[in-house]
Amino acid sequence: VRGMTGDLFFDPNVDGNYTQEMVELAVEEYDDVEEGWDIQSHLAGGFSAGLLFEKAIKTVGSLDQDEIAAELRSIDTRESDFGLPFGNGEYAVDDRGLQIAHRPSLGQWQEQDDGSMGMETVWPEEIKTAEPIYPHPGW
Repeated sequence: VRGMTGDLFFDPNVDGNYTQEMVELAVEEYDDVEEGWDIQSHLAGGFSAGLLFEKAIKTVGSLDQDEIAAELRSIDTRESDFGLPFGNGEYAVDDRGLQIAHRPSLGQWQEQDDGSMGMETVWPEEIKTAEPIYPHPGW
């Protein structure tokens, strides 16, 4: 895993809606934040989906799938205080239902001072916890 880099669909380093709650939920199942890192993305994604569906159903006032789908396509959290538990994400979809608003941060597995591996946020600048290692030694 050393040096692997990828999107962070939930980043506990971002001060966002529900961030601390997601960290606490994940840590309840694991010994520490690092072990719970992966589960936080799933918790945040599932909880976000629930919030969005709840909002759409309440707005529509029924369980009509076509009306709910139309309402979900009209929601754009970039211009509201709705809030989602993505530390770094927003929700808006195009007419096809493809996500157009989410901006995940970038993480990289790096060796820690104690020799263990840890996920570090390497982008964007305002929340990074470490410099990216590139090119990685040995590549």
